[in-house]
Amino acid sequence: MEAAFAQRLAFVFFARARFFEGKNVIHVVMVSTSMQVSIDSHANCTQNAGMKNDYRIRFGTVGWQHPSWQQGYYPEELPEDWWLPFYGNEFPVVGVPASLWSDEPASQVDEWLENSDEHFRFIFEWRWTNADDLREFCQRLLPLQGRVLGVQLQLAWPCRLQQNELVTSLTAIAASTTLCLELMNEDYTRPVSSVDVDDEELKALLLAAKANCCWHGSEEANALFFQASKLAVTKITDPTISPQQLRRVLETCSAQIQFHDAMVMLFDGQPPSLNKVQEAMVMLELLA
Repeated sequence: MEAAFAQRLAFVFFARARFFEGKNVIHVVMVSTSMQVSIDSHANCTQNAGMKNDYRIRFGTVGWQHPSWQQGYYPEELPEDWWLPFYGNEFPVVGVPASLWSDEPASQVDEWLENSDEHFRFIFEWRWTNADDLREFCQRLLPLQGRVLGVQLQLAWPCRLQQNELVTSLTAIAASTTLCLELMNEDYTRPVSSVDVDDEELKALLLAAKANCCWHGSEEANALFFQASKLAVTKITDPTISPQQLRRVLETCSAQIQFHDAMVMLFDGQPPSLNKVQEAMVMLELLA
């Protein structure tokens, strides 16, 4: 491919496929179709996330708008508003941080839906403040309909709120929204280091929410992470997790797949490690 041709950025819209070229690679970003492929300059074709909708575990990251990814993941010529469809070619789910969601107008969310495949899913994080705020937030999710796997509700633990009030609120919200509870320290800077399977207060909250606790792979696995059937979320926050540790996490999750409607593994960080995500995806195939 000639250098001048490779350096020129071209955008072609045809049959809802987006083509752009640069760095001697021609990329095809398919949106809202059943097939998504990337074609490099050697005519190699790679199957991506949108080509199937039967996932054993949905792998993804928390957020996709990480500027540092443009240095090694997103092509330099790719406009920022195309990052989501590019990401969606490889990963079938993304965690949307509460800070990003709260700042985005409704029109932006509509664009997220348009720029992602029909099989692509979102998990929205939300930090508990009060019942009214959470109820309003869940109402804002209604236009996304079946594209949302659930809400990952972050809750400071031990909880300082009135137990009865919280149980009542979660019961009402769980009637229309799938929840997963992520237990955080008091200032919400990190998840708690352990979850007590015999904590009656926590068990009552999970029962009311029809939810599991979010597992981070570092705590000892117990029933509170996998007891509810709708959604099980594992969030890897340790960027140094070893292959041995990752394998143990995957083996634990794999044993629970058949009991859940959706099993998700998200990688978090500043930014999340894409190498770790891809390592986990390959490892799961080898474990099959």
